[in-house]
Amino acid sequence: MDIANYYEAIWPVLRNSFGTHARFFIATHKPDLLARGWNPYTHPLVEVLELPADLSGCNPLRDHACRRGYELFLPIVGRDNRSLLAPFDYEIFLDGQNHRLYTEPQFQQELLVHHIKPLSDMLENFFMVNRLPYVIDYTPSGFHHLFLVQRDTPAWQALSGIGHLEQEMLAFIQKTDPGDVKRKRPVDFTTASVFAGLGRLADYISLWLFTEYNRQHLPLPATICDSLPQCVNIDESWAGDSAIMRCLRTLAGAHRKNNDRYGLGGNPLVDVIYSQFDGETRLSLKRQSGKVEACVPADSDLESIVAAMWNLPLAASISSQYSGNIPDANDAMSAFVERYRRSPLYAFHQEFDAREDLEPGEGIYRFFHDPRLNEEARNMLYQPVPCFLQPMQLRHFVAHCLDIGWHPKHIGNGIRDIYRQNQFNFPFHKYPPATKANFYARIFTALYLVEQGKLAL
Repeated sequence: MDIANYYEAIWPVLRNSFGTHARFFIATHKPDLLARGWNPYTHPLVEVLELPADLSGCNPLRDHACRRGYELFLPIVGRDNRSLLAPFDYEIFLDGQNHRLYTEPQFQQELLVHHIKPLSDMLENFFMVNRLPYVIDYTPSGFHHLFLVQRDTPAWQALSGIGHLEQEMLAFIQKTDPGDVKRKRPVDFTTASVFAGLGRLADYISLWLFTEYNRQHLPLPATICDSLPQCVNIDESWAGDSAIMRCLRTLAGAHRKNNDRYGLGGNPLVDVIYSQFDGETRLSLKRQSGKVEACVPADSDLESIVAAMWNLPLAASISSQYSGNIPDANDAMSAFVERYRRSPLYAFHQEFDAREDLEPGEGIYRFFHDPRLNEEARNMLYQPVPCFLQPMQLRHFVAHCLDIGWHPKHIGNGIRDIYRQNQFNFPFHKYPPATKANFYARIFTALYLVEQGKLAL
């Protein structure tokens, strides 16, 4: 079975994962795009293509999957701003050794079984206790945890009430580009607020997972945004971006890193659906049963899930037992939002958002003229690329600034000013610098306070 035949076998799952949500899809397959004349020096090696509302007939998604075998990505923002995809992402980060996850099956299985599964069990139990629907798709490096939020539902309204949008983001979402499939239609204020609200909930969930996972003292620690060289990465980087610029690989899709990044031949690896919860019943592949049944996380046959990533017929047989429909957030989301509102983290977020910004340029001026900054922090200022794009460096920088008395919002303002310096070619022409800078200042301050015992969840 090759990857095109695999997609044909799981086509109903793939079709349903896009469903009525997606207005377009993103596709990549570097060798095929190069063969078709793509110039990597002038165009990214991806295609962005619009989708018809009805995917039952011939359409570009089926062509790119079942004929060409592309890696495929779902947009976060739904058609006509009617839905929003929650893109929670967790993965192993090994700095210079990440290639081993895509080239060494036994090494990969041991890491996913011993480090990713404990994290996914915690997350699943948390969501099941709170009766929050989701689907989990295991990837070669971790898992995606997904649900949709439908417009004008109680969940949508609750999330929009906790989102915060910087002025720069407000201006960004109003811009359209008729030549860009992603940006030919605007993201409205409410949709952007819901996405920002999901980001605040992600802060809450991420810090809780960070605390609970690390209490087990496993050999590979967990942290947020790969801010340690070897870690279980609770990847929240999406929360610092614009919703329209974000996407996530589709359920059960091809994962082409072994081919496109590491130059290996043969089939790409694939993601495999691991479990689904509708608010009442959890479905997963029960150990040795050969079929999907309702069960608790401890019974899940993760070894078969991981083996299937390298075995297309097995992957097709497992993922095809699910519908592929991404569950909708239910009314329980409102109660979860209220739980977050009662937390000290919400109070911190409110204070952060309310703090007055420094004038443009004032933050970086204060950085350069603060004699308390240590040598490491000062060196970062003189080498902003790549330092201020690297979470490990940013985490240290934020912690040091807090130690010497900086306010978190003003740390964000200084990073914002650095990102706005176009002479350094920061890649923020499609992402508002203030939002990204505030995200890093906010999450790494919260992480610092949790580690110092100054912020309870």
